Amino acid sequence: MILGLFVWPTILLAGGQSPELQAVRWFNNPVFRLEDDRKVLLFFFDIDPNKDARETLRHVEQINVLTKQKDWVVIGLTSARPSEVESFIREHRVRFTVGAGSKSSRDYKVDRFPRLIVVDRKSGKRETGEAAPGFSEMDLEALTRMNRSAAPQASDFWPELSKMDVAELRDYLESDAHGMDRAGAVGHLFEQMGNEEFVRYAEDRIKVETDPWARGKLRYYTEVARGVRADDDGPSPSARALTAMNEDPTNEIWAPIRAYEALPEAERADADKVFSIYQSSSGDSPVDSLIRRAATTDLWRRCASSHQPVVRKRLLQIAAADPDASIRMIACMALGKVCAVGDTEAADFLESLAEHEPETVRTKPMMEYVSHYLRTGQEESETMTPRP
Repeated sequence: MILGLFVWPTILLAGGQSPELQAVRWFNNPVFRLEDDRKVLLFFFDIDPNKDARETLRHVEQINVLTKQKDWVVIGLTSARPSEVESFIREHRVRFTVGAGSKSSRDYKVDRFPRLIVVDRKSGKRETGEAAPGFSEMDLEALTRMNRSAAPQASDFWPELSKMDVAELRDYLESDAHGMDRAGAVGHLFEQMGNEEFVRYAEDRIKVETDPWARGKLRYYTEVARGVRADDDGPSPSARALTAMNEDPTNEIWAPIRAYEALPEAERADADKVFSIYQSSSGDSPVDSLIRRAATTDLWRRCASSHQPVVRKRLLQIAAADPDASIRMIACMALGKVCAVGDTEAADFLESLAEHEPETVRTKPMMEYVSHYLRTGQEESETMTPRP
């Protein structure tokens, strides 16, 4: 299954201290953690039908295995077009996050492909208390050795959900696999079951399901089966606008967001200034949604260190009121970093928002997850309680 990743136009590996990872479109959502200091393996590769792809495919085979190790995140980056990448992912069963139309190889000074770079986000923390990422290269031989040494952990590699029957899908959904992995089984189960049978099963499963993303998929397809919503789980308006801008970056329609991005760093780190711009972009045009999205991200990434109480207040407002589901979700993610563990006021607020959140696949689960994290300090979804 291929999942489009619409949350971030860029990915920051360590508080902006390393080059941002940029792409026109992202595929395959990584497992999200708030306190995320896992090592990152960057896989730079090209897709050229005129070149021998065997070396790239040897890398893909080993990287697919690595994705099952909980202390690693894998991100593939290629300049190939999204349509080419989507075909490549399907044909070769790629299980890790991939950014298409990426120019990050230039920022990381990569001039040969395929190439592996390890980013250690724990480096420097003992001395400074801040993440100062360390960079090193890894070759395929070293990756293969590492996978072999971790073989027992990786033995439960991703199942082929599309080949499972109803009984196998139910067994997998009810297994102890990671919740985000299990959530992928729900859509296949819906396709194979009749509507009434699926609704009965989903209602029973939700009562005991701890993972918010699996619950979100169960809720979504229950509504589809009942006919109260269309099967229309697609990108939010801001995500669609982001894709459109990346595909036609010189179009004058994007001038306002380009002007915002060109502001001096000091202005983009001023919480009051940023929120004022956010409020002035309250329209429903694509560029307004992009400005609000960028401003929300700046409140988190650029403003929080010096304006924490103000940023917390503004992010709570955005999570409650922004009309764009992706922006509400970004605000919730940000609150997980801006608020301290034990902030029960914020946890209660997010929990109350989650009860009425209409976007059940991504935004509602994030609200539930961050609320749980702020209340308990536990970042694994397996520690959560069911929410029928």
